[in-house]
Amino acid sequence: MNDLKVKKKSLVFGGESSEELIKNNLKLNLLSSVVSLMIAIALFVSFFGQEYASVVIALAAGLLGAMSFWQFTTFYNGLRLRRNFARRREDSAVENQTQIESAQTKELLSEADFSDAVPISVTENTTRHLSE
Repeated sequence: MNDLKVKKKSLVFGGESSEELIKNNLKLNLLSSVVSLMIAIALFVSFFGQEYASVVIALAAGLLGAMSFWQFTTFYNGLRLRRNFARRREDSAVENQTQIESAQTKELLSEADFSDAVPISVTENTTRHLSE
C-alpha cells in the first residue's frame, strides 16, 4: 500500500530522479508563462480604452504579466540547472573513464625500490659486536 503511494507521488510530482523533476518543471514553467502572458495580452487588447473596463481588469492583466515574467525566469534558471547536471555527468564520465583506463594498464605505481630503505630499528644487529 505504501509502495503504491510513493509511486503515485513520484509520478505526480515529477519523476524518480532530479533530472526528470527538472524536465517536468521546465515544461510546466514554460506552459504557465505562455498561458498567463496570452491571457494578460487578451485582457489588455479586449478592455484597453473601454469605458466599462474597471481597474480590477487592468490589475489582473498586470499581475498575469508579472506572473508570466516570473515563470519565464524560473524556466531559464531550470535550463541552466539542467545544463549543470549534464556538465557534471560528462565530467564524472570522463573521470570514470580515466580511472578505468589506468586500471587496465596495471601500471598505476612504479616498482618498489628498496636500495635506500632504513632498517626497522636503529638497534637491530648491534648486539652481535658485543663480547660474551
